[in-house]
Amino acid sequence: MATIQETLAQVRGKYTYDQSKGPTEDQCAAICNETAWIHRNDPEKWGVNTKTNGSYGTLSDGSKIAVDIIQNGVTKEGFDCLYAAGWDPVTQKYGPAAPVWNSVGPITDPARPWKAPIDPGTTPPDPPDPPDPPDPPVTDAATKEQLAKHDADIKAALAEIGAKTSALVAGLAAINANLYKMEFDGTVKIWGQTIKFTLKPRISA
Repeated sequence: MATIQETLAQVRGKYTYDQSKGPTEDQCAAICNETAWIHRNDPEKWGVNTKTNGSYGTLSDGSKIAVDIIQNGVTKEGFDCLYAAGWDPVTQKYGPAAPVWNSVGPITDPARPWKAPIDPGTTPPDPPDPPDPPDPPVTDAATKEQLAKHDADIKAALAEIGAKTSALVAGLAAINANLYKMEFDGTVKIWGQTIKFTLKPRISA
């Protein structure tokens, strides 16, 4: 009979890898469960590890388990069996879920008990490809003609605004130039003396 590590590699091989599709968390959980199921009668009483928060997968019976742990039912020692399993929120990609076999020691957390594997039945298929995007809407000739007219009207309006803006700028420049030429004559009496003066505005450019 194959070792549990050999079985793990064989079961993992049923699932293709795609960074955008998986194996998903549920598929990784199914890999752990099927491997443990095949070896459930080994002396180690292999099973899976219950997990209900963080990263977990859901089996066909609705139970939630760790996506990368197979657990010895006798010693409660857990083994990390899938490297980079499930969705990685940092890279925004699914990991390869590569078969490994590294002890993580006994799992004693009461919220993470050993769980007997369930009959996997048939291996679930890979998730279907996403549907193709819909074709762009068909635009009839009348709509195209109307859009072309609107486009021409917008271009004409923009040209008119540009011409009026240029005329306004030129007018303001003329006013500014004439201000420099303006003079103001006047007289003022100071201590009985009449003094004539001419004022020329000083305008900053």
